[in-house]
Amino acid sequence: MDIEKMVDEFLESLPCKADMPYPEVEVEVQNIRYAKLLMDAYADGEKSELTAITQYMHHHLTIQNKEIANIELCISLVEMKHLELLGDLIKMLGGNPKYRRSNKAWWDGGQVSYGDSTEFKLKLDIDAEKAAIDGYRTLISEIEDKHVVKVLRRILEDELVHFNILTELYNKYYTNNH
Repeated sequence: MDIEKMVDEFLESLPCKADMPYPEVEVEVQNIRYAKLLMDAYADGEKSELTAITQYMHHHLTIQNKEIANIELCISLVEMKHLELLGDLIKMLGGNPKYRRSNKAWWDGGQVSYGDSTEFKLKLDIDAEKAAIDGYRTLISEIEDKHVVKVLRRILEDELVHFNILTELYNKYYTNNH
């Protein structure tokens, strides 16, 4: 039984991701500088995949609105795929995918934006997606390895979908309704 294949097939079925396959994870050559750049997307503070996973899981567990809570769970699962892709790239580039920033400061749960109300949590999530989008665009402009860039572009597509879904939910429940 290939658990990774089963998980990938499940992730492909989720409605909160871009409707395109993930590219093969490969690199042109090892490049420790690129690995360090990816460490920040992997586990750096507020804008990392690790933080996104934990923030969306917290919001899933604490939001009463079932539609929003389900989307939070769905996005968290897609962010786990991103964490895996980045971790694989970091390894292939010669790095070690530990839960820390490129400056070696360790990740911690204090970097999660928890929020109080559902409305505020959605705003935090939208802001986090904006930061992720900007972060991936910056990485794409700084990295010249075509294989790495292909993976980063695919992750960026998911982040754009997340931003749009969260914005639609915010507008549905909190714009002109109260």
